[in-house]
Amino acid sequence: MSAPAEPTLGQLFQAGRFQEVLDRAAAHGRPERLSAPVLNLLAIAAIRLGQDDLAESYLRTAIAQHPQQPDAYSNLGNLHRNRGQTAAAEAAYRRAIELHPQHPDALTNLGVTLLNAGRIDEAASFCRRATECAPTHANAWNNLAAVLLEQRDYVAAEHAASQAISANPRLLDALSNLAAALKNQGRFADARAACQRALALDPAHVGALNNLGNAFQQEGAFAQAEAVFRAGLARDPEHVEMRWNHALSLLALGDYAAAWPRYEIRYSPKRKERHAVPPPFATRQWQGESLQGQTLLIWPEQGFGDQIQCIRFAPLLKSHCGAARIVVRCKPALAALMASQPAVDDVVTSDEAPPRHDCWTFPFSIAGHLGVTLENLPAELPYLFASAARIAHWQPRLPARPPRCLRVGLVWKGSSLHRNDAQRSLPGLAALAPLWSLPDIRFVSLQKGQGEDEAQSPPPGQALLHLGSEIHDFADSAAIVAQFDLVICVDTAIAHLAGALGKPCWVLLPAIGSDWRWLTARDDSPWYPGVLRLFRQAADEDWSAVIARVTLALKSLNRCD
Repeated sequence: MSAPAEPTLGQLFQAGRFQEVLDRAAAHGRPERLSAPVLNLLAIAAIRLGQDDLAESYLRTAIAQHPQQPDAYSNLGNLHRNRGQTAAAEAAYRRAIELHPQHPDALTNLGVTLLNAGRIDEAASFCRRATECAPTHANAWNNLAAVLLEQRDYVAAEHAASQAISANPRLLDALSNLAAALKNQGRFADARAACQRALALDPAHVGALNNLGNAFQQEGAFAQAEAVFRAGLARDPEHVEMRWNHALSLLALGDYAAAWPRYEIRYSPKRKERHAVPPPFATRQWQGESLQGQTLLIWPEQGFGDQIQCIRFAPLLKSHCGAARIVVRCKPALAALMASQPAVDDVVTSDEAPPRHDCWTFPFSIAGHLGVTLENLPAELPYLFASAARIAHWQPRLPARPPRCLRVGLVWKGSSLHRNDAQRSLPGLAALAPLWSLPDIRFVSLQKGQGEDEAQSPPPGQALLHLGSEIHDFADSAAIVAQFDLVICVDTAIAHLAGALGKPCWVLLPAIGSDWRWLTARDDSPWYPGVLRLFRQAADEDWSAVIARVTLALKSLNRCD
Protein backbone atom coordinates (compact mmCIF):
# COMPACT_ATOMS: atom_id res chain seq x y z
CA MET A 1 0.00 0.00 0.00
CA SER A 2 1.41 3.39 -1.00
CA ALA A 3 1.85 6.14 1.61
CA PRO A 4 -0.78 8.94 1.56
CA ALA A 5 0.20 11.92 -0.54
CA GLU A 6 1.76 14.79 1.34
CA PRO A 7 -0.67 17.72 1.58
CA THR A 8 0.10 20.66 -0.64
CA LEU A 9 0.78 24.16 0.68
CA GLY A 10 -2.68 25.15 -0.41
CA GLN A 11 -4.28 22.26 1.47
CA LEU A 12 -2.32 23.10 4.62
CA PHE A 13 -3.41 26.72 4.29
CA GLN A 14 -7.06 25.81 3.83
CA ALA A 15 -6.83 23.61 6.93
CA GLY A 16 -5.52 26.56 8.95
CA ARG A 17 -2.13 24.92 9.51
CA PHE A 18 -0.28 28.16 8.91
CA GLN A 19 2.92 27.33 10.80
CA GLU A 20 3.31 24.16 8.76
CA VAL A 21 2.89 26.26 5.61
CA LEU A 22 5.77 28.48 6.68
CA ASP A 23 7.91 25.55 7.81
CA ARG A 24 7.42 23.76 4.49
CA ALA A 25 8.37 26.89 2.58
CA ALA A 26 11.46 27.43 4.70
CA ALA A 27 12.57 23.87 3.97
CA HIS A 28 12.40 24.54 0.24
CA GLY A 29 15.11 27.17 0.41
CA ARG A 30 15.29 30.67 -1.05
CA PRO A 31 11.94 32.49 -1.46
CA GLU A 32 13.20 34.17 -4.67
CA ARG A 33 12.60 30.88 -6.44
CA LEU A 34 8.91 30.75 -5.48
CA SER A 35 6.04 31.90 -7.65
CA ALA A 36 4.02 35.03 -6.91
CA PRO A 37 0.90 33.06 -5.82
CA VAL A 38 2.98 30.99 -3.38
CA LEU A 39 4.69 34.07 -1.96
CA ASN A 40 1.30 35.69 -1.44
CA LEU A 41 -0.01 32.59 0.32
CA LEU A 42 3.04 32.54 2.59
CA ALA A 43 2.57 36.22 3.38
CA ILE A 44 -1.08 35.66 4.36
CA ALA A 45 -0.08 32.72 6.56
CA ALA A 46 2.52 34.89 8.28
CA ILE A 47 -0.06 37.65 8.81
CA ARG A 48 -2.46 35.14 10.37
CA LEU A 49 0.29 34.13 12.80
CA GLY A 50 1.13 37.73 13.65
CA GLN A 51 4.53 37.55 11.95
CA ASP A 52 4.19 40.84 10.11
CA ASP A 53 7.89 41.34 9.34
CA LEU A 54 8.10 37.92 7.70
CA ALA A 55 4.92 38.65 5.77
CA GLU A 56 6.33 41.92 4.48
CA SER A 57 9.52 40.15 3.43
CA TYR A 58 7.55 37.66 1.34
CA LEU A 59 5.47 40.44 -0.23
CA ARG A 60 8.49 42.58 -1.05
CA THR A 61 10.09 39.54 -2.66
CA ALA A 62 6.95 38.90 -4.70
CA ILE A 63 6.86 42.52 -5.87
CA ALA A 64 10.58 42.49 -6.74
CA GLN A 65 10.23 39.24 -8.71
CA HIS A 66 6.81 39.98 -10.21
CA PRO A 67 6.29 43.78 -10.24
CA GLN A 68 3.07 43.56 -12.28
CA GLN A 69 1.39 41.20 -9.81
CA PRO A 70 -1.53 43.09 -8.12
CA ASP A 71 -2.21 40.52 -5.37
CA ALA A 72 1.10 41.29 -3.66
CA TYR A 73 0.30 45.00 -3.54
CA SER A 74 -3.21 44.27 -2.25
CA ASN A 75 -1.86 42.07 0.54
CA LEU A 76 0.84 44.62 1.32
CA GLY A 77 -1.98 47.14 1.72
CA ASN A 78 -3.68 44.79 4.19
CA LEU A 79 -0.45 44.52 6.17
CA HIS A 80 -0.02 48.30 6.32
CA ARG A 81 -3.68 48.76 7.29
CA ASN A 82 -3.34 46.27 10.14
CA ARG A 83 -0.35 48.25 11.36
CA GLY A 84 -2.29 51.51 11.23
CA GLN A 85 -0.13 52.83 8.37
CA THR A 86 -2.97 54.46 6.47
CA ALA A 87 -1.00 56.35 3.82
CA ALA A 88 1.15 53.33 2.97
CA ALA A 89 -1.93 51.09 2.81
CA GLU A 90 -3.71 53.51 0.48
CA ALA A 91 -0.68 53.68 -1.82
CA ALA A 92 -0.38 49.89 -1.99
CA TYR A 93 -4.07 49.41 -2.76
CA ARG A 94 -4.01 52.10 -5.43
CA ARG A 95 -1.02 50.40 -7.10
CA ALA A 96 -2.91 47.09 -7.11
CA ILE A 97 -5.92 48.81 -8.70
CA GLU A 98 -3.68 50.51 -11.24
CA LEU A 99 -2.42 47.08 -12.29
CA HIS A 100 -5.87 45.46 -12.12
CA PRO A 101 -8.74 48.02 -12.13
CA GLN A 102 -11.27 45.32 -11.24
CA HIS A 103 -9.37 43.82 -8.29
CA PRO A 104 -12.25 43.41 -5.79
CA ASP A 105 -10.12 42.91 -2.68
CA ALA A 106 -7.99 45.97 -3.34
CA LEU A 107 -11.07 48.05 -4.18
CA THR A 108 -13.05 47.13 -1.08
CA ASN A 109 -10.07 47.31 1.27
CA LEU A 110 -9.13 50.73 -0.08
CA GLY A 111 -12.74 51.68 0.62
CA VAL A 112 -12.42 50.55 4.25
CA THR A 113 -9.11 52.42 4.61
CA LEU A 114 -10.70 55.62 3.34
CA LEU A 115 -13.73 55.07 5.58
CA ASN A 116 -11.50 54.80 8.64
CA ALA A 117 -9.75 57.99 7.54
CA GLY A 118 -13.09 59.81 7.40
CA ARG A 119 -13.09 60.13 3.60
CA ILE A 120 -16.61 58.76 3.32
CA ASP A 121 -17.57 59.70 -0.24
CA GLU A 122 -14.32 58.32 -1.67
CA ALA A 123 -14.81 55.15 0.36
CA ALA A 124 -18.30 54.70 -1.05
CA SER A 125 -17.02 55.00 -4.63
CA PHE A 126 -14.43 52.23 -4.21
CA CYS A 127 -16.76 49.95 -2.27
CA ARG A 128 -19.40 50.26 -5.00
CA ARG A 129 -16.81 49.45 -7.66
CA ALA A 130 -15.87 46.32 -5.72
CA THR A 131 -19.46 45.05 -5.67
CA GLU A 132 -19.82 45.79 -9.39
CA CYS A 133 -16.67 43.81 -10.14
CA ALA A 134 -17.59 40.90 -7.86
CA PRO A 135 -21.37 40.74 -7.26
CA THR A 136 -21.03 37.74 -4.91
CA HIS A 137 -18.12 39.14 -2.87
CA ALA A 138 -19.57 39.11 0.66
CA ASN A 139 -16.92 41.36 2.23
CA ALA A 140 -17.29 43.92 -0.55
CA TRP A 141 -21.03 44.19 0.07
CA ASN A 142 -20.50 44.30 3.83
CA ASN A 143 -17.92 47.08 3.55
CA LEU A 144 -20.31 49.02 1.32
CA ALA A 145 -22.97 48.59 4.01
CA ALA A 146 -20.58 50.05 6.60
CA VAL A 147 -19.94 53.08 4.39
CA LEU A 148 -23.64 53.61 3.71
CA LEU A 149 -24.33 53.52 7.45
CA GLU A 150 -21.86 56.37 7.86
CA GLN A 151 -23.68 58.26 5.09
CA ARG A 152 -26.98 57.59 6.91
CA ASP A 153 -28.43 55.94 3.79
CA TYR A 154 -30.04 53.23 5.84
CA VAL A 155 -32.25 51.71 3.13
CA ALA A 156 -29.26 51.24 0.83
CA ALA A 157 -27.20 49.93 3.77
CA GLU A 158 -29.90 47.34 4.45
CA HIS A 159 -29.71 46.19 0.82
CA ALA A 160 -25.90 45.97 0.87
CA ALA A 161 -25.83 44.04 4.14
CA SER A 162 -28.52 41.68 2.84
CA GLN A 163 -26.45 41.03 -0.29
CA ALA A 164 -23.45 40.23 1.91
CA ILE A 165 -25.52 37.78 3.96
CA SER A 166 -26.85 36.13 0.80
CA ALA A 167 -23.25 35.54 -0.30
CA ASN A 168 -22.15 34.39 3.16
CA PRO A 169 -24.94 33.68 5.70
CA ARG A 170 -22.37 33.30 8.47
CA LEU A 171 -20.75 36.71 7.99
CA LEU A 172 -21.32 38.11 11.46
CA ASP A 173 -20.33 41.69 10.70
CA ALA A 174 -22.89 41.78 7.89
CA LEU A 175 -25.64 40.64 10.26
CA SER A 176 -24.53 43.33 12.69
CA ASN A 177 -24.56 45.99 9.95
CA LEU A 178 -27.99 44.80 8.84
CA ALA A 179 -29.20 45.27 12.42
CA ALA A 180 -27.79 48.82 12.49
CA ALA A 181 -29.51 49.68 9.20
CA LEU A 182 -32.84 48.30 10.41
CA LYS A 183 -32.54 50.02 13.79
CA ASN A 184 -31.95 53.37 12.12
CA GLN A 185 -35.12 52.88 10.08
CA GLY A 186 -37.08 52.35 13.29
CA ARG A 187 -37.59 48.65 12.56
CA PHE A 188 -36.50 47.54 15.99
CA ALA A 189 -38.00 44.04 16.01
CA ASP A 190 -36.25 43.26 12.71
CA ALA A 191 -33.01 44.74 14.06
CA ARG A 192 -33.17 42.59 17.17
CA ALA A 193 -33.84 39.52 15.02
CA ALA A 194 -30.71 40.23 12.94
CA CYS A 195 -28.67 40.61 16.12
CA GLN A 196 -30.03 37.35 17.48
CA ARG A 197 -29.03 35.57 14.26
CA ALA A 198 -25.49 36.83 14.71
CA LEU A 199 -25.42 35.96 18.40
CA ALA A 200 -26.67 32.45 17.65
CA LEU A 201 -23.51 32.00 15.59
CA ASP A 202 -21.26 33.76 18.10
CA PRO A 203 -22.73 34.73 21.50
CA ALA A 204 -19.71 36.95 22.15
CA HIS A 205 -19.94 39.07 18.97
CA VAL A 206 -19.65 42.55 20.42
CA GLY A 207 -20.91 44.32 17.31
CA ALA A 208 -24.17 42.38 17.47
CA LEU A 209 -24.44 42.96 21.21
CA ASN A 210 -23.89 46.69 20.73
CA ASN A 211 -26.53 46.88 18.02
CA LEU A 212 -28.96 44.82 20.08
CA GLY A 213 -28.51 47.20 22.99
CA ASN A 214 -28.91 50.15 20.63
CA ALA A 215 -32.21 48.80 19.35
CA PHE A 216 -33.54 48.52 22.90
CA GLN A 217 -32.17 51.97 23.74
CA GLN A 218 -33.79 53.68 20.75
CA GLU A 219 -37.13 52.13 21.74
CA GLY A 220 -36.75 53.54 25.23
CA ALA A 221 -36.24 50.09 26.78
CA PHE A 222 -33.24 51.31 28.75
CA ALA A 223 -33.21 48.55 31.36
CA GLN A 224 -32.94 45.89 28.65
CA ALA A 225 -30.34 47.96 26.83
CA GLU A 226 -28.25 48.38 29.97
CA ALA A 227 -28.23 44.62 30.58
CA VAL A 228 -27.10 43.92 27.01
CA PHE A 229 -24.34 46.53 27.14
CA ARG A 230 -23.17 45.20 30.49
CA ALA A 231 -22.95 41.69 29.01
CA GLY A 232 -21.05 43.00 26.00
CA LEU A 233 -18.57 44.93 28.13
CA ALA A 234 -17.91 41.79 30.19
CA ARG A 235 -16.56 40.32 26.95
CA ASP A 236 -14.82 43.45 25.66
CA PRO A 237 -14.32 46.04 28.44
CA GLU A 238 -12.51 48.45 26.09
CA HIS A 239 -15.19 48.64 23.40
CA VAL A 240 -15.55 52.44 23.34
CA GLU A 241 -18.93 52.68 21.59
CA MET A 242 -20.44 50.11 23.93
CA ARG A 243 -19.06 52.02 26.92
CA TRP A 244 -20.67 55.21 25.56
CA ASN A 245 -24.00 53.50 25.01
CA HIS A 246 -23.88 51.89 28.44
CA ALA A 247 -23.37 55.31 30.02
CA LEU A 248 -26.38 56.68 28.14
CA SER A 249 -28.58 53.83 29.37
CA LEU A 250 -27.51 54.37 32.97
CA LEU A 251 -28.20 58.10 32.67
CA ALA A 252 -31.67 57.46 31.25
CA LEU A 253 -32.36 55.09 34.14
CA GLY A 254 -31.34 57.82 36.60
CA ASP A 255 -28.38 55.85 37.97
CA TYR A 256 -26.15 58.90 37.91
CA ALA A 257 -23.61 57.56 40.41
CA ALA A 258 -22.75 54.70 38.05
CA ALA A 259 -23.24 56.73 34.89
CA TRP A 260 -21.04 59.82 35.33
CA PRO A 261 -17.66 57.99 35.45
CA ARG A 262 -18.64 55.97 32.38
CA TYR A 263 -19.87 59.10 30.60
CA GLU A 264 -16.29 60.41 30.50
CA ILE A 265 -15.78 58.12 27.48
CA ARG A 266 -17.56 60.78 25.38
CA TYR A 267 -14.30 62.61 24.72
CA SER A 268 -12.01 59.60 24.28
CA PRO A 269 -9.79 60.03 21.19
CA LYS A 270 -10.58 56.39 20.40
CA ARG A 271 -14.18 57.30 19.53
CA LYS A 272 -15.03 58.00 15.90
CA GLU A 273 -17.55 60.65 16.92
CA ARG A 274 -16.26 62.50 19.96
CA HIS A 275 -18.91 64.46 21.84
CA ALA A 276 -16.33 66.77 23.37
CA VAL A 277 -12.82 67.88 22.43
CA PRO A 278 -10.33 69.11 25.09
CA PRO A 279 -8.91 72.62 24.80
CA PRO A 280 -5.77 73.18 22.73
CA PHE A 281 -3.58 74.21 25.64
CA ALA A 282 -1.68 72.39 28.33
CA THR A 283 -3.33 73.32 31.63
CA ARG A 284 -4.52 70.40 33.71
CA GLN A 285 -8.01 68.94 33.59
CA TRP A 286 -9.85 69.26 36.89
CA GLN A 287 -10.49 65.88 38.50
CA GLY A 288 -12.61 66.92 41.48
CA GLU A 289 -9.84 68.10 43.81
CA SER A 290 -10.11 71.29 45.89
CA LEU A 291 -10.22 74.49 43.86
CA GLN A 292 -9.42 76.71 46.82
CA GLY A 293 -8.23 80.08 45.54
CA GLN A 294 -8.05 78.87 41.93
CA THR A 295 -9.63 79.85 38.62
CA LEU A 296 -11.55 77.13 36.80
CA LEU A 297 -12.27 77.35 33.08
CA ILE A 298 -15.45 75.57 31.95
CA TRP A 299 -14.76 74.35 28.41
CA PRO A 300 -17.75 73.76 26.08
CA GLU A 301 -19.04 70.39 24.94
CA GLN A 302 -21.88 69.12 22.79
CA GLY A 303 -24.76 71.57 22.16
CA PHE A 304 -26.12 74.85 23.44
CA GLY A 305 -28.66 73.08 25.62
CA ASP A 306 -25.95 71.09 27.39
CA GLN A 307 -24.13 74.24 28.44
CA ILE A 308 -27.34 75.91 29.58
CA GLN A 309 -28.24 72.80 31.58
CA CYS A 310 -24.85 72.52 33.29
CA ILE A 311 -24.10 76.14 34.16
CA ARG A 312 -26.31 75.50 37.21
CA PHE A 313 -23.23 73.88 38.77
CA ALA A 314 -21.19 77.10 38.81
CA PRO A 315 -22.31 78.23 42.30
CA LEU A 316 -21.37 74.83 43.76
CA LEU A 317 -17.88 75.11 42.31
CA LYS A 318 -17.42 78.10 44.57
CA SER A 319 -19.41 77.07 47.65
CA HIS A 320 -18.35 73.37 47.74
CA CYS A 321 -15.00 73.32 45.94
CA GLY A 322 -13.57 76.73 46.87
CA ALA A 323 -13.08 78.12 43.36
CA ALA A 324 -12.09 81.78 43.45
CA ARG A 325 -13.15 82.50 39.88
CA ILE A 326 -15.23 80.74 37.23
CA VAL A 327 -14.54 81.47 33.58
CA VAL A 328 -16.82 80.10 30.85
CA ARG A 329 -15.74 79.50 27.26
CA CYS A 330 -18.67 79.37 24.82
CA LYS A 331 -19.83 80.39 21.38
CA PRO A 332 -20.82 84.06 20.98
CA ALA A 333 -24.52 83.14 20.84
CA LEU A 334 -24.36 82.02 24.48
CA ALA A 335 -21.98 84.62 25.93
CA ALA A 336 -24.42 87.20 27.30
CA LEU A 337 -26.70 84.52 28.70
CA MET A 338 -23.86 82.69 30.48
CA ALA A 339 -22.77 85.99 32.00
CA SER A 340 -26.17 86.27 33.71
CA GLN A 341 -25.27 83.39 36.06
CA PRO A 342 -24.10 85.18 39.25
CA ALA A 343 -21.28 82.72 39.97
CA VAL A 344 -19.68 83.24 36.55
CA ASP A 345 -16.89 85.81 36.68
CA ASP A 346 -15.90 85.98 33.03
CA VAL A 347 -17.08 84.68 29.64
CA VAL A 348 -14.80 84.24 26.64
CA THR A 349 -15.69 83.31 23.08
CA SER A 350 -12.24 82.63 21.61
CA ASP A 351 -9.63 80.04 22.53
CA GLU A 352 -6.80 81.77 20.66
CA ALA A 353 -5.74 83.67 23.78
CA PRO A 354 -7.24 81.74 26.71
CA PRO A 355 -7.78 83.67 29.93
CA ARG A 356 -5.60 82.97 32.92
CA HIS A 357 -6.81 79.84 34.67
CA ASP A 358 -5.42 77.05 36.81
CA CYS A 359 -7.40 74.14 35.37
CA TRP A 360 -10.32 73.36 33.08
CA THR A 361 -13.31 71.01 32.95
CA PHE A 362 -16.12 69.92 30.67
CA PRO A 363 -19.60 70.90 31.93
CA PHE A 364 -20.93 67.38 32.46
CA SER A 365 -17.73 66.28 34.17
CA ILE A 366 -18.65 68.70 36.96
CA ALA A 367 -21.70 66.57 37.77
CA GLY A 368 -19.56 63.50 38.25
CA HIS A 369 -16.97 65.28 40.38
CA LEU A 370 -19.70 66.78 42.57
CA GLY A 371 -21.38 63.38 42.98
CA VAL A 372 -24.67 64.62 41.53
CA THR A 373 -27.59 62.18 41.84
CA LEU A 374 -31.33 62.55 41.39
CA GLU A 375 -31.56 63.05 45.15
CA ASN A 376 -29.10 65.95 45.39
CA LEU A 377 -29.45 67.48 41.92
CA PRO A 378 -29.09 71.28 42.22
CA ALA A 379 -32.37 72.52 40.78
CA GLU A 380 -33.05 75.94 42.26
CA LEU A 381 -34.75 78.05 39.59
CA PRO A 382 -34.09 80.40 38.00
CA TYR A 383 -30.33 80.22 37.65
CA LEU A 384 -30.10 82.30 34.46
CA PHE A 385 -31.71 85.71 33.99
CA ALA A 386 -32.98 87.90 31.20
CA SER A 387 -31.48 91.37 30.87
CA ALA A 388 -33.84 94.18 31.80
CA ALA A 389 -32.52 96.22 28.88
CA ARG A 390 -33.22 93.43 26.44
CA ILE A 391 -36.67 92.82 27.90
CA ALA A 392 -37.42 96.50 27.31
CA HIS A 393 -36.06 96.23 23.78
CA TRP A 394 -38.28 93.28 22.86
CA GLN A 395 -41.43 94.26 24.75
CA PRO A 396 -42.82 96.51 21.96
CA ARG A 397 -42.30 93.70 19.43
CA LEU A 398 -44.50 91.24 21.32
CA PRO A 399 -48.21 90.93 20.51
CA ALA A 400 -50.65 92.89 22.62
CA ARG A 401 -52.23 90.68 25.21
CA PRO A 402 -55.74 91.32 26.52
CA PRO A 403 -56.13 90.74 30.26
CA ARG A 404 -56.17 87.11 31.34
CA CYS A 405 -54.96 85.76 28.00
CA LEU A 406 -51.80 83.85 27.12
CA ARG A 407 -48.64 84.47 25.16
CA VAL A 408 -47.19 81.16 24.02
CA GLY A 409 -43.83 80.64 22.32
CA LEU A 410 -43.41 77.85 19.77
CA VAL A 411 -40.46 75.84 18.46
CA TRP A 412 -41.42 72.85 16.32
CA LYS A 413 -38.11 71.92 14.70
CA GLY A 414 -34.54 71.45 15.88
CA SER A 415 -31.31 71.41 13.90
CA SER A 416 -31.38 69.23 10.79
CA LEU A 417 -27.84 68.11 11.69
CA HIS A 418 -29.03 66.31 14.83
CA ARG A 419 -28.88 62.51 14.42
CA ASN A 420 -32.41 62.08 15.69
CA ASP A 421 -33.92 65.11 13.99
CA ALA A 422 -36.27 63.04 11.83
CA GLN A 423 -37.89 61.77 15.04
CA ARG A 424 -37.69 64.76 17.39
CA SER A 425 -38.80 67.53 14.97
CA LEU A 426 -42.42 67.90 13.93
CA PRO A 427 -43.14 67.49 10.20
CA GLY A 428 -44.18 71.13 10.05
CA LEU A 429 -46.06 73.98 11.67
CA ALA A 430 -49.35 72.55 10.40
CA ALA A 431 -48.96 69.71 12.90
CA LEU A 432 -49.69 72.26 15.65
CA ALA A 433 -52.89 73.53 14.00
CA PRO A 434 -55.20 72.20 16.77
CA LEU A 435 -53.68 74.75 19.16
CA TRP A 436 -55.30 77.55 17.17
CA SER A 437 -58.74 76.14 17.95
CA LEU A 438 -58.42 77.70 21.40
CA PRO A 439 -59.49 81.33 21.88
CA ASP A 440 -57.40 84.33 22.86
CA ILE A 441 -53.91 82.84 22.69
CA ARG A 442 -51.13 84.82 21.05
CA PHE A 443 -48.56 82.52 19.42
CA VAL A 444 -44.96 83.65 18.81
CA SER A 445 -42.37 81.73 16.79
CA LEU A 446 -38.82 81.44 18.10
CA GLN A 447 -37.89 79.16 15.21
CA LYS A 448 -34.39 79.64 13.78
CA GLY A 449 -32.80 77.80 10.89
CA GLN A 450 -34.93 74.84 9.89
CA GLY A 451 -38.60 75.92 9.93
CA GLU A 452 -38.03 79.67 9.59
CA ASP A 453 -39.52 79.75 6.11
CA GLU A 454 -42.89 78.35 7.18
CA ALA A 455 -42.84 80.55 10.29
CA GLN A 456 -42.68 83.57 8.00
CA SER A 457 -45.61 82.23 5.94
CA PRO A 458 -47.72 80.17 8.35
CA PRO A 459 -50.60 78.02 7.13
CA PRO A 460 -54.06 79.64 6.88
CA GLY A 461 -55.77 79.92 10.22
CA GLN A 462 -52.51 79.82 12.20
CA ALA A 463 -51.85 83.48 13.00
CA LEU A 464 -48.27 83.70 14.19
CA LEU A 465 -45.80 86.44 15.04
CA HIS A 466 -42.38 85.23 13.92
CA LEU A 467 -39.45 86.69 15.87
CA GLY A 468 -36.90 83.91 15.38
CA SER A 469 -35.24 85.49 12.36
CA GLU A 470 -34.59 88.70 14.35
CA ILE A 471 -32.99 86.96 17.33
CA HIS A 472 -29.22 87.43 17.52
CA ASP A 473 -28.31 85.33 20.54
CA PHE A 474 -29.72 83.43 23.51
CA ALA A 475 -29.91 86.59 25.60
CA ASP A 476 -32.44 87.87 23.06
CA SER A 477 -34.33 84.58 23.33
CA ALA A 478 -34.27 84.85 27.12
CA ALA A 479 -35.71 88.37 27.03
CA ILE A 480 -38.57 87.19 24.82
CA VAL A 481 -39.25 83.96 26.75
CA ALA A 482 -39.30 85.94 30.01
CA GLN A 483 -42.41 87.71 28.68
CA PHE A 484 -44.24 84.49 27.72
CA ASP A 485 -46.71 82.56 29.82
CA LEU A 486 -45.62 79.29 28.26
CA VAL A 487 -43.22 77.77 25.74
CA ILE A 488 -44.20 74.69 23.73
CA CYS A 489 -41.28 73.09 21.94
CA VAL A 490 -39.61 69.95 20.74
CA ASP A 491 -36.40 68.82 22.44
CA THR A 492 -34.08 71.73 21.68
CA ALA A 493 -31.98 74.24 23.61
CA ILE A 494 -35.07 76.44 24.07
CA ALA A 495 -36.44 73.87 26.53
CA HIS A 496 -33.31 74.28 28.67
CA LEU A 497 -33.42 78.04 28.32
CA ALA A 498 -37.03 78.24 29.51
CA GLY A 499 -36.29 75.86 32.37
CA ALA A 500 -33.21 77.79 33.46
CA LEU A 501 -35.29 80.99 33.49
CA GLY A 502 -37.97 79.26 35.56
CA LYS A 503 -40.58 79.73 32.83
CA PRO A 504 -43.25 77.07 32.15
CA CYS A 505 -42.31 74.90 29.20
CA TRP A 506 -43.98 71.88 27.61
CA VAL A 507 -41.59 69.60 25.76
CA LEU A 508 -42.73 67.16 23.07
CA LEU A 509 -40.60 64.01 23.20
CA PRO A 510 -40.38 61.39 20.42
CA ALA A 511 -40.98 57.70 21.03
CA ILE A 512 -37.73 56.87 19.23
CA GLY A 513 -34.41 58.17 20.51
CA SER A 514 -35.68 60.22 23.44
CA ASP A 515 -32.75 61.88 25.18
CA TRP A 516 -31.35 60.47 28.42
CA ARG A 517 -31.89 63.62 30.45
CA TRP A 518 -35.68 63.24 30.34
CA LEU A 519 -35.38 59.85 32.07
CA THR A 520 -38.22 57.37 31.56
CA ALA A 521 -41.96 57.11 32.25
CA ARG A 522 -42.39 60.52 33.86
CA ASP A 523 -44.01 63.76 32.74
CA ASP A 524 -41.79 66.10 34.72
CA SER A 525 -38.05 66.80 34.91
CA PRO A 526 -36.00 66.89 38.11
CA TRP A 527 -33.59 69.18 36.25
CA TYR A 528 -36.33 71.83 35.97
CA PRO A 529 -38.84 71.01 38.71
CA GLY A 530 -42.20 72.70 38.60
CA VAL A 531 -41.72 74.33 35.20
CA LEU A 532 -41.06 71.60 32.62
CA ARG A 533 -43.83 69.23 31.57
CA LEU A 534 -43.07 66.33 29.23
CA PHE A 535 -45.49 65.08 26.58
CA ARG A 536 -44.18 61.71 25.43
CA GLN A 537 -45.08 60.12 22.13
CA ALA A 538 -46.03 56.45 22.54
CA ALA A 539 -44.52 53.84 20.21
CA ASP A 540 -47.79 53.39 18.31
CA GLU A 541 -48.61 57.12 18.02
CA ASP A 542 -47.96 59.79 15.44
CA TRP A 543 -47.52 63.40 16.53
CA SER A 544 -51.25 64.15 16.18
CA ALA A 545 -52.02 62.17 19.32
CA VAL A 546 -49.41 64.12 21.28
CA ILE A 547 -50.68 67.45 19.95
CA ALA A 548 -54.21 66.47 20.99
CA ARG A 549 -53.01 66.01 24.58
CA VAL A 550 -51.14 69.31 24.45
CA THR A 551 -54.25 71.06 23.14
CA LEU A 552 -56.36 69.65 25.96
CA ALA A 553 -53.78 70.73 28.54
CA LEU A 554 -53.57 74.20 27.00
CA LYS A 555 -57.35 74.51 27.09
CA SER A 556 -57.33 73.84 30.83
CA LEU A 557 -54.54 76.38 31.29
CA ASN A 558 -56.12 79.08 29.18
CA ARG A 559 -57.35 81.66 31.63
CA CYS A 560 -59.70 83.10 29.03
CA ASP A 561 -62.07 80.12 29.40
